[in-house]
Amino acid sequence: MHLANVIAATPCDCSEVKPSHYCFYCRKLEFRSDFVSPESYPSYPRHMRLHYLVEYGRHMVRLCSRIFEPANITTLKQWLDTTQQVISEYKRPKRLLVFINPYGGKKKGVKIYEKKVLPLFHLARIQVTSVVTQRPNHAKEMIEDIDISKFDGIVCVGGDGMFSEILNSVLLKTQKDQGIDSNDVYNSLAVPNIPLGIIPAGSTNAAVNCITGSSDPISATLHIIQGHYTGIDVCGIYSAGRFLRFAVTFLSYGYFGDVIRDSEKLRWMGPKRYDFSGFKNILRRKLYEGELQLLVDVPIDSTSWRNDRCLETCGTCREITKTLIEPQNDQTAEKKISMKYFIEFLVINIFVRHFFILKKLSPLLILCLLRCFGTLHITHFASCL
Repeated sequence: MHLANVIAATPCDCSEVKPSHYCFYCRKLEFRSDFVSPESYPSYPRHMRLHYLVEYGRHMVRLCSRIFEPANITTLKQWLDTTQQVISEYKRPKRLLVFINPYGGKKKGVKIYEKKVLPLFHLARIQVTSVVTQRPNHAKEMIEDIDISKFDGIVCVGGDGMFSEILNSVLLKTQKDQGIDSNDVYNSLAVPNIPLGIIPAGSTNAAVNCITGSSDPISATLHIIQGHYTGIDVCGIYSAGRFLRFAVTFLSYGYFGDVIRDSEKLRWMGPKRYDFSGFKNILRRKLYEGELQLLVDVPIDSTSWRNDRCLETCGTCREITKTLIEPQNDQTAEKKISMKYFIEFLVINIFVRHFFILKKLSPLLILCLLRCFGTLHITHFASCL
C-alpha cells in the first residue's frame, strides 16, 4: 500500500474479529449526507482506519481500508494528524463545483451522485457545491455568472452532452476573460486554468471511457479525488466567419447528425433511443451532398500508425499533457508553438464533392458500449493535432 493511494485516515472502533459490525465512526462515514468534521466524533476511539485505492478489474479502481491499532489514544491522535497532514500535501482538489443532470441516460444521475459519489467526496474532506440542472444550458448560464476561480475543479455527473455543455461554457468564459475574440479562427485560444471532471451517468459515456478506460462512476470519482488529470484534444467549429461551438467526442454531418437530432424527441426511451433512431434513419437511406476540404499532413509510414495505439497510460498523451501543464522555458514554448502550427506548413489540399451517407470527425478514440475498441485506434486524446 503506497501512501500516495491513501485518500483519508479516520478513527475507528470496529472489532477486528467481526469487521461487518460497523462502529459509530464507520456508520457515520457510510450514511452521512453532509460534511461532518472529524472533530465532532466522540472521543476515545481504539483504531485508525486507512482508506486507500486498489486496482479492480480492467481500468477500474476501488476503495479499500485497513485497521491499525496504536498503543494508546495519544499515539492514535498523532497517527491521524500526521497522516492527514501528509495527504494534504498532495496536489488534490479541496473545493469542487458539481453539476448533476437528472435526465441523462436512465435518469439515475441524482441517485448515483448521492449514493456513490458524495460519500467519497466527504471522506476525502472535499467541500462540494452541488447543482441539479433543471433545463438545457442551466450549467452554462451558471458558469457565465459565477466566479469559477474559487473552485479547484468543475465536475459533471451526466453523459457526453452534459460534459460538452460545461466544456463549451468554461472555454468561452476563459476567452472572454482574456479578451480573445472566439469568432476569429486564427486566434490562439487560452487554456482554462480549472480542470473538468466527468462522472458517467449518461447513455454512452464515450468521453469518460476514452479518458479512464471504463464507465464506472466510483473509479471516475476516485480519480478526481486523487487529482489525476490529462489533456484532451478539442475541435472548434466555425461557419461563415462565426464560431459555433467546441466538440470533443465527434463531429458529424449526415446520418449521425440526423440520429442525434431525432433521438432528442425520444428521451423517454433512455439509451435505447439511439438504436431506434439509428435503425429508422438507416431505412430512410437518405444521401447528403456536400464538399469536403482536407488539410492533410505529409504521409508517414503506415506501420508506425498501426503500432501507435492510444491505450491506458499512453506515452504520447502523457508527454503532451506534461508539456502543456508544467512550467516551460522559452525554448520549450517555441517547440510547442512550432508543433501546433506544423500541420499548416506541410499540407496537401484535397477536395471531395460527392453524395455520401455521413461525414465524421473524431478528436477522441470514442470508446463506449457500442464501440468497445474505438472508432480509430491511432487517435490520441491529447496529441494536439
